[in-house]
Parts: sequence; C-alpha cells; structure tokens
Amino acid sequence: MIPEKQFWSRDCYEPEKSEDISAVRKLKIREYKTTLLALGGILIIITGAISLRAEIVLLGCVPFSILVYTLLKEKVLFSTMKRDSLKAYIYPVKNTIRVNKEIDFGIVLENPMPYVLDNVIVELKTGPGIKPIPPFKLTIWDRAREELKIKLVPLRAGQLFFHGFSVVIYPAFNLRPKRFYFVMPFVLNCEAEISKINFKAATRKSEPSRYPLPSRGGDFAYLRDYVTGDPWKSISTSASLRKRKPVVVLSYPQKISRQAVLIDVSESLFRGRPGKAPFDQIAFVLPSLLKELKIKEIQTELIAFDEEIRVHYKNPQVNSIVEKLSIYRYLASEKGLNYPDILLERLNSHLRWNYGSFKSLPEFHTGKRSSLLLKKLDRLNQKLDYPPGLKKINQYHRGIVENKILKLCYKTGMELPNTNSHHSGLGKSLDLVLSRNIKNITIFSDFDPYPRKSGLLKRLHLARQKNIALNFMIFDRCLDLLKPYGLDLLKAQYENIWEESVNLFKYENVYITFWNPFVSVAL
Repeated sequence: MIPEKQFWSRDCYEPEKSEDISAVRKLKIREYKTTLLALGGILIIITGAISLRAEIVLLGCVPFSILVYTLLKEKVLFSTMKRDSLKAYIYPVKNTIRVNKEIDFGIVLENPMPYVLDNVIVELKTGPGIKPIPPFKLTIWDRAREELKIKLVPLRAGQLFFHGFSVVIYPAFNLRPKRFYFVMPFVLNCEAEISKINFKAATRKSEPSRYPLPSRGGDFAYLRDYVTGDPWKSISTSASLRKRKPVVVLSYPQKISRQAVLIDVSESLFRGRPGKAPFDQIAFVLPSLLKELKIKEIQTELIAFDEEIRVHYKNPQVNSIVEKLSIYRYLASEKGLNYPDILLERLNSHLRWNYGSFKSLPEFHTGKRSSLLLKKLDRLNQKLDYPPGLKKINQYHRGIVENKILKLCYKTGMELPNTNSHHSGLGKSLDLVLSRNIKNITIFSDFDPYPRKSGLLKRLHLARQKNIALNFMIFDRCLDLLKPYGLDLLKAQYENIWEESVNLFKYENVYITFWNPFVSVAL
C-alpha cells in the first residue's frame, strides 16, 4: 500500500514537451544489437539470392520480422506511455539517519498500462556520501504496483542528496531500450554516529567559601532558620516539617568549569573521499564529545573557523550541531571558484547524469558567451527549487557568475573541488576564547605550518601563563592504512611530518593527540 504522505511523487513526461530539467528525460541508449541483426539479415538474403536458394532467403527474413515486431511494439508501448505514463512514489524515511546505519527506503512504481514490462532495469541516482547501489532488474505487471524496498547506507554526516532514479525499458526481445528519468530530489540529514574519544576536560568542582550561601545547587554546608530575604527555593521541606518552622539549606558556592571546542571548517578539512574526509571524522566524534561534557555539567562553547570566525555557539545542541556545520562543505572560498571552465564541465556532467539534461551550459567566455551563460544559469536556478530538507544559503561570494554556479551546485548536490591549502583563523578564535577566561580548550584542526609567523606561539604562551589546558586533536591523514600498520605508521608520520611543530607546541604545555575514530594516541 502507498503511504498517505510521500516526500515526492512524479509522473513520466515527454521530454519534447518540457524544457525543465526537473522533468523526466528520455535518453536513447546506444544499442548495437538491432544494427547487427539487420546486417545479418541482409547478408543471409544476399547469400540466398546469389546461390538461388529460397529457403536461405526466407531465413534472412526472420531478423527483419523480429525488427518489425520490435518497432511496432515500441511504437504501441511508448505511445501509450504518453497517455498513461509510469508513476513513482517515495516512502518517507521514518527512522533516525546515522552514519554507517542502514535506512529503509521505499519506492513504488505504478504501471497503469495494459502491458507487462519485462526486464526493467532500475538505477538509483545518489550524491556523494551514500553507498552506491548497483542497478537491478524487475518485472512490472500490467495495471499493477511494484514496491521496492531498498537499503541505503550513509557514509558521512551532514546533508546527503538523493536525486531520484532512472528506469530502462525494453519493448521486446531486449532490443531498442529507452531510459526514463524520475527526478525526485530531496535531502537526507544524517547524524554522526556516537563514538568515544579520549580528551582532557575539567570536571565540576566546588570551592569552599568562608560564607556559605542559601542555595541547593552546591555542596551541603549546614541548616539554619529562615531569615527574611532568603530565596524560597533554598527552604528544606523535610527539615521545616520536622522543626515546624522554615529551615534553609546553606551550601558552598560552586565553580562551574567552562570548555571551548574549536573546529576548523576550512577547505582542507573537507578533502578526501565521502566518509573519509577529516570533517567527516570530526562529525563522527563531535556528538559524543558534547554529550560527555553535558553529562559532566561543563559549560561548553563551540567556535567554527576557517580564515575568519564563522559561528560561535555558546550552548551547542548535540543533535543539530553536525547539520549546522556541514553546510560549510558547499561554501567554498573564492580560490576554489577561480576555475569556472572546470566547474562548468563538472556541472554539465553532473546534470546529465542525475537529471537527464541534454542542453549543456555554454563555456565561460567574455562578451556574448558570458551573457548567454548568465541567462542559462538564471533559468536553471528559477526552475530548480531547493529540495525538501535542504536549507537555503544566504552567503555567496562576490563574483556574479561564481554566485550563480555555487547556488546551482548547492541545489543539485554537486560538491565543489576543494584545495589542499590551509588558511586558518585559529589565532582569532584563540583571541576570542582567551578574552572570555575559559580554562579548557579543545581544537580540531591541522597544525599551523608557520606557527611562528602567524603569532600562534605567542597566543599559546599566553594560554600557558593563564593556566589554560589546551588539547590539540590532529586527524590521521592515512586512515585507511592505520589498521594494517598500527602504531608504527603513527610514529613514521610523527617523525616525518609533525616532529618540529609538535616540539614547539609541547614546549607551551599543549596536549597533542593523534587520533582517528578507532584509536587516539597522545604525542
């Protein structure tokens, strides 16, 4: 049964009547079977005519009979689809979406035609971050609905795109197939998997004061009679009933620990394969880190930075923080957008593959070509709305063409190429934290390649003078090689890559942890 509420439903439209790339597109697949069949029939007929044998000539008519039957079947089938087109429905994803956890994904294909569709090939169109599913075959009976139960496996946290799917239909004898696109884009918001990580954090402590205050929030001191002006919440009910008069609880005031978590969201943290990028691994452990700090009743602030400080959350929410930070995957810097020709080439192939779009975007040139490209980008952005589950981006870059390309990439789920250069706003983030008198700082970032020139060592020296515990979490760049080689690989990376920087940081009493989701090693 089709559920009452669907994320999306789509009919099969004729491509000639619609220029919208969000409509279903029909694409002819290159098929050489019909050509070989026709050539074989012609050769048999010629052979029979030369040898003057009628039975060979009649045998040569068999391939042409098959072709004629296929063409008639194709004409009847696809002309009927113009009137009674295929329909598709998508089940809503009810369970919580987490990394590396299967989610139930349901698709319903409805065939209103009085013809059985044999050997229909279904191919899902998904964006990066979802485990690819190979194409599969099925049979859709006449005037029937076929329910498909698919298991999707997200590979990373954040926003994951599902573009839709395509079906390949064979009219008869597996000849002359045609592909139809069901474009049903929406976004799956995937949460990070809860994982443990070793880190140094302050605990909740109470400092005895000379004068305990009327309060229930600290360590118990003693009881006394109620005095005018004492808060009502400090009155002890049981002691007051026992003594038959108001009694107040006095306790020592508490010193609540404060923790700051600094996360690098620059382009270098989004490099790598989906699920293996440094940011994906940070998202893998971030919820458990914030949850553990919350259990220990530690006030936590979170700062995301790249070249500048992007966001500052004074009370980050565990369930939504990964989704809020994953949007920086699409906010590439201007340096990543300096190659519009490469971006347009990738965008054209992305639209053709996921949306069945024929008309390519014009190449980026000056003059008339530039105005033609702007008009095409404007038309595509107007026709393509934000898919369900995708929040709008209000922050774009200065260039007009780059703005429109970035917006179209974001709507269609195409990720921009990230550069490996590392420009960090870590210094400005530390200035903000040091000014707020926070005694514990955890940083998820790569090492600053020039700590002396950027002034980072001076800030670390100031943090040491203020007795601030600073934890530097360095991500393992060779994640795939860690399991077979173990700690020997960590030692080699330390000696060849980070030894000089690590020694400078250790001199300022910075705790350095070399980590990945499976193991963490203190350097």
